[in-house]
Amino acid sequence: MNGLLRWTLVLAAGAGLLFAAAFAGLEVPAAAAWPAAGGPLAFAAAVGLLIADVLLPVPSSLVAAGAVWYLGPPAGGCAVWLGLTGGCLLADALGRAGRRLGDLNAPPALRAALARHGPWLLVVLRAVPVAAESSVFAAGLLGLSWRRTMLATGLANLGLAAAYAAFGRAAGGALGLGAAVAVPLAGWAGWRLWQGRRAVSAGAVIDVDFTQRYRYPVHFLRGVFDPAQPRLAATLGRGARALFVFDQGLLAARPQLWVQAQAYCRRWGVDCGAAPFLLPGGEAAKTVEQVAALHAELLARGLDRQAYLVAAGGGAVLDAAGFAAATFHRGLRLVRLPSTVLAQNDAGIGVKNGINAHGEKNLVGCFAPPWAVINDLDWLDSLPQRAYRAGFAEAVKVALIRDGAFFAWLEQAAPALVRRDPAATETLVRRCAALHLRQIARGGDPFETGNARPLDYGHWAAHRLESLSGYRLLHGEAVALGMALDACYAARAGLLAAADLERLLALLAALGFALWHPLLAPADPDPLEAGLEAFRQHLGGRLCITLLTGIGRAVEVDRIDRALLHAARCALAEHADRLGACT
Repeated sequence: MNGLLRWTLVLAAGAGLLFAAAFAGLEVPAAAAWPAAGGPLAFAAAVGLLIADVLLPVPSSLVAAGAVWYLGPPAGGCAVWLGLTGGCLLADALGRAGRRLGDLNAPPALRAALARHGPWLLVVLRAVPVAAESSVFAAGLLGLSWRRTMLATGLANLGLAAAYAAFGRAAGGALGLGAAVAVPLAGWAGWRLWQGRRAVSAGAVIDVDFTQRYRYPVHFLRGVFDPAQPRLAATLGRGARALFVFDQGLLAARPQLWVQAQAYCRRWGVDCGAAPFLLPGGEAAKTVEQVAALHAELLARGLDRQAYLVAAGGGAVLDAAGFAAATFHRGLRLVRLPSTVLAQNDAGIGVKNGINAHGEKNLVGCFAPPWAVINDLDWLDSLPQRAYRAGFAEAVKVALIRDGAFFAWLEQAAPALVRRDPAATETLVRRCAALHLRQIARGGDPFETGNARPLDYGHWAAHRLESLSGYRLLHGEAVALGMALDACYAARAGLLAAADLERLLALLAALGFALWHPLLAPADPDPLEAGLEAFRQHLGGRLCITLLTGIGRAVEVDRIDRALLHAARCALAEHADRLGACT
């Protein structure tokens, strides 16, 4: 079920309940729920019944009129305002809860209209029976700013309270409607005027609050350049202009790929130019010089923000091409065609782009979601065994921190994965990609503004090992070593059971990963431990390391005990039968 359908169903259900409650309330005698005249109990009853009107069949107009009749205009009007505003708080909270539970995705145009005109609509609708509650519920459901919602409804409720206080039971008629709209509109206009004058005064602060919603598809298919396969053509559109960037390693393994791409573009009316731009495979692609050369090519071809950069290759090539696309004219549309297991299940499906600089991995980069990702599973067939296996590490990682059942499947499927069974590999890629995308979309921090980085489990050591090895270690190989080291540390710290540690190390070994590298051996000074500070700087703020507490469970810690880390390295050396490597 897509986001729009879920949003529609939840909105319809909420509005239906509110309408039903309101119509049913017309038949409930007001006197049945009203206490003796006067006093604090009557005041509290009025406030409580008006709040309950959001969920229960309470005749709010009769309750408000009764409050003024029994309590007098000042106290009755105050009770009306408190009750109606409390009901707005409740309706807004219910709407926001429904939005979170339903993973609702309103159309961008509707969200933009609501952000611009929503407060004015709420002011007007507060005086309309039934729509008063459902409009606030809808505002919460669509994510309208809580501050703007309560400001608008608070002013509108002030108008309603004043109308009831002034006219009593007659407030339900035309006079009440006029007062309910006129008073808050005047107040809103006055507030906007005051804000405008305040903005031009010396030292004023203009507070800006807006949101940007992102959505992109990740497709899984075979034969992306097959003339009968419309997916890429539908993504680009007829008449589109595109620069194709190819991984040199991919073209070496599939020499006819560019010819197929040209024929495909002619078939579907896409202008792809006479030649692709080539990037070296691996970390050699992730340099300032390569990005500058790609910028020059984009400029020479006259591509603008409505054009596409179609990047085909491994994770490093996608990183460099993505960074170039995000920074040229402040952003071209990027379509990724990942060609490795690691790129299809991790590096090519996220929102990060980065290059290496000053000896540090991914020191320069940005967050820029792609326009689309298309995983051609046929491309995995031509991968060298080492690169093929490297992609398994990210699947093990996300299973360890998010899905114990997936980890158990990996244990069972390890022999099939090692012999490159297509069905097993496709299952691994799809499940791993889904878990990564769920973390990005629902983890609450897609652009990593906080310190916690669960998807970077095992990566503090992995990044350091890669750079120390001169990138002779593949990323997946370094991640496997980093996960093994952090799991040994967690076991030494009493966080992880010994049986779970053995399961992890056994799975990594069964998939063909080495569990030791000479760079893991302690030294003085210790270049590996310096990676902790580099990782802290990469995170920003305090250190935050993800450690396992079980298969599928993890916790964040803000410090690493150096003595325990030394013991963990020695334990890993012992497990790998490298007893002399750790003293």
